[in-house]
Amino acid sequence: MTTDAQIRGYEVPGSIDRLAWTVLSVPTRLALGAIFLAAAWFKLRPAKGPLSPIGPQDFAFAIKAFKLGLPDALVKFSAFAVPWTEGVAAMFLILGLFTRAAAWLIGLMLGLFTLLIVSAILRGIDVKCGCFGDSGLVCPGAAGWCKVVENGVMVAAALALAMTRTHPLSLDRLLFSRRG
Repeated sequence: MTTDAQIRGYEVPGSIDRLAWTVLSVPTRLALGAIFLAAAWFKLRPAKGPLSPIGPQDFAFAIKAFKLGLPDALVKFSAFAVPWTEGVAAMFLILGLFTRAAAWLIGLMLGLFTLLIVSAILRGIDVKCGCFGDSGLVCPGAAGWCKVVENGVMVAAALALAMTRTHPLSLDRLLFSRRG
């Protein structure tokens, strides 16, 4: 239903739903950014010692465990590029800078990760996802349907953020808002 104010081009005050999302979008943005920043850290942190290969080496092993037939060069590139991409996108999300692009990127990465996990489940491969080193966010142990649901929730959050035009308490709003 179109109101008189909308026809004349005035901004109509938001509904309760719009107000609720404005209030929820900041913690959603910060939480998703923090999750991806932590995931990046676990993949990038240096090994604790020569007998404890934690960090990039573990992530490369996790990629190989999915048995995708990737050449070693692509595994090494992915073990380097994925965590840095996650970290940069997470920082943009936390700061609210290029928020929609960062949310789209995180959503796309989560979608790809989820497809890889479903592929492993359907092929009967018992594999850790490699997301948070030795631990998981909600779903510990091998990647399974719990991880698919966990990722699905984060995909929904990322898409909601990506589809929101303006974000409160963000650098986007500060730097790029249209001034009358």
